[in-house]
Amino acid sequence: MEKVLCPKFISFSSTEEEKTASKQHFYEKFGFPGIIGCVDGTHIKIIRPVVNEHLYFNRKGDHSINAMIVCDYKMRIRAIDARYGGASHDSFVFSLSAYRRHLEQKWNDGDRRSWLLGDSGYTLEP
Repeated sequence: MEKVLCPKFISFSSTEEEKTASKQHFYEKFGFPGIIGCVDGTHIKIIRPVVNEHLYFNRKGDHSINAMIVCDYKMRIRAIDARYGGASHDSFVFSLSAYRRHLEQKWNDGDRRSWLLGDSGYTLEP
């Protein structure tokens, strides 16, 4: 189901017009230049797994999956990665995500004016 629904409703790519609109929104509303989206993790509570329980035990004492979500200024989901247990840190999930690789490729292709905004749980990097 994921392979059918996700590509239909979630897209890494943004048109230049969408990027410009996002950058303008974040700058006018918050004073941050170049922001194309925001990233954060959210814990989705699950029933205690039998196998590898320790990977799903989060810092709040629950069992969960740590889902990374990236959204744009209109709150449209641009990326999601819910493959890792609740014991995983937000920055770990992001570091292994396809969206991070996508942004890294954009950086390597010369895009030096687009940024993703995250909290202190994320490493500052180009």
